[in-house]
Amino acid sequence: MDLEKFFEEEDSGQEFSLDIRRYLRGLYKRKFLLLVIFLAIAIPWLLYVKGQPPEYEASTWIRFKNYDPEKLRILSSGWFVELTSRTFAEKVVAQLGLTLRLDKEAKKRGLMRHNIFKEFYTTKDPVGGWYKLTWKDGQFTLYKLSNPEDKENGRLVVSGQLSEIVDSVYAVNGFFFQLNPDFVQSNDHIVFGIADFSSAVRWFRSHVRIRNERGGTLLQLTMVHENPIIVARMVNSLAQIFVEESISYEKKRNLEYKQALMNQLDLAKKQLEEDQRALRQFKESHFISLDTDVQLKVEKLSQLEAQKKSIELNRDNLKELLSQLEALPSSDQLSSANDIPELRYIYSQIVANELFANEPSMQILGEKLRTLETQRRELLTKVTARHADVLALDQDIREVHRQIYERAKEKLTEVARQIRNLDRQIARLQSEIRNLPNEQLRLANLSKKVEISQKLYASLLQRAQELKINEAVKAEEVDILDPAIPPEFPKNSGKKKKAALGIFFAFFVAISVGIGLEFLDKTIKSPDDIKRHLGLEVIGSIPKIEFSDEEELDDAGKLRQLDSQLVTYDYSPTPVSEAYRALRTKILFSKTSGKLRTIVITSFAPGDGKSFTSSNLAVTLAQHRSSTLLVDADLRRGVQHNTFGIEKEPGLSNYLMGMVPFDEVVQETYIPNLAVISCGSLTPNPSELLGSIQLRRFIEEAKRRYDIVIFDTPPLNAATDAVVLGTQADGVVIIVRAEVTNRNVAKQKLELFSNIPVNLLGVVLNGMDADLAHEGYSYYHY
Repeated sequence: MDLEKFFEEEDSGQEFSLDIRRYLRGLYKRKFLLLVIFLAIAIPWLLYVKGQPPEYEASTWIRFKNYDPEKLRILSSGWFVELTSRTFAEKVVAQLGLTLRLDKEAKKRGLMRHNIFKEFYTTKDPVGGWYKLTWKDGQFTLYKLSNPEDKENGRLVVSGQLSEIVDSVYAVNGFFFQLNPDFVQSNDHIVFGIADFSSAVRWFRSHVRIRNERGGTLLQLTMVHENPIIVARMVNSLAQIFVEESISYEKKRNLEYKQALMNQLDLAKKQLEEDQRALRQFKESHFISLDTDVQLKVEKLSQLEAQKKSIELNRDNLKELLSQLEALPSSDQLSSANDIPELRYIYSQIVANELFANEPSMQILGEKLRTLETQRRELLTKVTARHADVLALDQDIREVHRQIYERAKEKLTEVARQIRNLDRQIARLQSEIRNLPNEQLRLANLSKKVEISQKLYASLLQRAQELKINEAVKAEEVDILDPAIPPEFPKNSGKKKKAALGIFFAFFVAISVGIGLEFLDKTIKSPDDIKRHLGLEVIGSIPKIEFSDEEELDDAGKLRQLDSQLVTYDYSPTPVSEAYRALRTKILFSKTSGKLRTIVITSFAPGDGKSFTSSNLAVTLAQHRSSTLLVDADLRRGVQHNTFGIEKEPGLSNYLMGMVPFDEVVQETYIPNLAVISCGSLTPNPSELLGSIQLRRFIEEAKRRYDIVIFDTPPLNAATDAVVLGTQADGVVIIVRAEVTNRNVAKQKLELFSNIPVNLLGVVLNGMDADLAHEGYSYYHY
């Protein structure tokens, strides 16, 4: 074997090639483990699917009409919070009596609450626990049980006429119920429980799902429950409560606004009447009038003061919007310019401020902002918020926000100059009017107050009339568009499909575990593994040997028994003996190796079967009428003396130490043509002995007397004796045990031969399955 070629091709990528047969064999080998994994996953899943109660899903739609789009976007997030709030949940749980629980007997009979109770609801603090309700001869009795199993020992809660709980709703312990007449006729009792109210509220809140559609004009409420009637009632109740609360809140807000407006109108009317009365009384007692020039000045002053008041009002509104804007995170600090709905609303109100009514540049910015936001909303119906096009629009919106903000700050500066200019004009006119005679000045002031009061009253009166018109023609802004109906089929009706998916998943996991274990398994299993990972030739494959009492022995006992077996002794045509005869033929008639006289047999680790292989190979060589010498060169733990029943001493170590001559260490066996030299006495320096000149003399003498000499040497991971002895032998054979020898360890130990003149004949794969070792071996089991 060319070792340089092996080390050059060691990292050629063959490590990652796929061997389908190897994985199939690995799966078959671990079939029981994989079956356990499959059953451990499939059986619990099947039991879970079988015991899973049916789940019915119901949905309803809430519609919002006559809402401004900006207002909708701001309120949407609030609606989500409100619909899942504890307050709303408590109302629904109480109205529908969702704390009700039925006992196991009722569930086994397939009874649902609507089969038993015509009505059932509770307060927000019902008395929890289990109750037993019985009826007989027109009387009913309600007991409170300590637990649902003990139905005989209960504490009396109330009793009365049966008609009280059948014909009307009956109240007791914080819950209200009315029995279904059909159920009363066919039964005489029922056991039910009242669960903890707060737990029911938490369950309800966790099962509400909300989806916003069409820019916030539609909200979909969805819930899931095991009772189809209850789930529809839950969804509709939640929607109805929300609609009623929304309408009530809107009416309350409009009423408050109307009341405030009417109060202002009354005050303005009283002020106007008072100013008109003062002017009338003054004119009745004085016979003066304002000339045209003075009257124009008074009107001009009134106009300037009204203009100033309007500008100041709009200025204050703009300042308030900017202060709100500065309190929020800037659009540059957000991942999206539309993360905060209030941000969009504030910018839209800034653009709509009357200070910019005659300013084209601000109107252009407002129109650009609305266009960008419309494009973004339309784009979000197709892609996510992290899409490149959406991010580009966000950047454009941020830029428009910045321009609007800067223009608003500039406008405040301009307004301040405008107000100062108006103040100067007002002061000049007031000075001119003050120079009039006192009577004319008083008349001018009274006329100015009346004019201002008239304008204010007219403005408030117009707003009040518009409000009355809106109230007369305005429809409700929130209603239920599509109420939920009890679903006909459960959401999880496909139990067979779920069971099949679970079985497939369990099968997939089991196969994946098997493949994973095989992938992580670094042991050598076949001749292909040796060629792929070690780059060595396989010169023999020995089937696995089964012993009848093998399970009764520990590992050391199995090895001793294995090493003491001579499976080739009786010439029986077994798969193992035929494998050794095939190995003998390969060694004797190899064209690449030539004539072999001395052969070193070793392994990578103890237990690989090197001594077993050495002894049986020696037997087959002797049976071939070749004069064979088997030398136990494992001077540490030699076992050949046990295999052939000969004396351990004197042996090879005694000869190498010069204690005895060659003839005294050779022991004939009961097998013709086969002699054995045992390991001999234990010695503290076996490696030095094997590398001595005395060993060379031993080999020369052995080759002179015998046709073939076989050396049984220690494993490579225990000592380097095989390497030392291999430099003086014609060839080295390495024994690998299938499914035991680690290929990484084997690669590492092969490096011992990298720079040493050793003729590696190849590998004998020991312990293979009979059907893999050689196709012809199956003939012997025919």
